[in-house]
Amino acid sequence: MDYADTADDLETVYPAYPEAPAGAGQEGTSDLDRLTAIADTETGRTIALPIPDVNGRQNVTLRLQVGTITGALLQRLQKAARRGRKETDGFLFNAILIGTVCEEIMVAGKTMHDPDGDPYTFRSADLLDRLTRQGEKPITAAEAARRFIGSDGVIGSLSAKVLEEAGFGADLDADFGADPTQGG
Repeated sequence: MDYADTADDLETVYPAYPEAPAGAGQEGTSDLDRLTAIADTETGRTIALPIPDVNGRQNVTLRLQVGTITGALLQRLQKAARRGRKETDGFLFNAILIGTVCEEIMVAGKTMHDPDGDPYTFRSADLLDRLTRQGEKPITAAEAARRFIGSDGVIGSLSAKVLEEAGFGADLDADFGADPTQGG
């Protein structure tokens, strides 16, 4: 399928959410100040997911942005994956998601950089050019992800993990320990 028309080894990097804003505990700091500081904290959380070695992609890891995935973004990606049809093409949606949220490609733990020093992503012009076959119109980031990763199944698994880490489908009934309202 051509998309040109349109993990246990998880390493998660969490942002430092403030316990309280600067000056907390001092006179003039309120609960509202603390809540505002938490709300103002950037949520640019990324995760690093290894590409399973099913197609010779040994020691390849993708750093993916999950902190900025919103319902509105997912709706735009789903619309792009419809390609004029009523139903979303699930394989295309997964590839578009990975192409969109990829922040860097690493090999053997080393980030791959373009000539300008920027990390390669599936949106990098040089990589898009290299992955475009002779005589073919330029490919999209989704098609670059599909060609690079080499398996729609792996892309689907990566996409599912990205969505889970972004909070979509999170198990809110899980036992998170002691009830914080009980002073424990």
